[in-house]
Amino acid sequence: MQRRIVVGVDGSTHSREAWRFALEEARLRDAKVQVLHTYRGPPSGRPRGFTSPVTWPSRDFLEAQALGVIDHTIGVAPGDITVERIATPESPAAALRRLGLGADLIVIGSRGHGGFAGLLLGSVSQQVVRHAPCPVVVVPAVETPLSAPG
Repeated sequence: MQRRIVVGVDGSTHSREAWRFALEEARLRDAKVQVLHTYRGPPSGRPRGFTSPVTWPSRDFLEAQALGVIDHTIGVAPGDITVERIATPESPAAALRRLGLGADLIVIGSRGHGGFAGLLLGSVSQQVVRHAPCPVVVVPAVETPLSAPG
């Protein structure tokens, strides 16, 4: 059975660093990489107070956008590593834990787009670290200074 590394991406700097780390680990371990991005599915029913139907984006549209985030984050997939793109309407932490079953490693960025910029770990990272079924690597973003002190 081939080894497997799961990496969660959201298009942030942190997730791009996680992708790079996962790719290098895959080369070292001769593993395939599953790249995950989640999205919120279209709500069911109509919003409270609306009497006429509301048009929501289709699940296919939302999935295509999620796959676009993956493609934007990873760029051109390398030819030496098998890469599987996965878009799902689950919560990020739940999807990472589910895909982590039987995986060799989960790789995530320390923070995504949401939350507070000053946090060392985002909420998804915290949940995955606490409840993952396999080892987890949390990769920090490489920070570049805006200007040199002078």
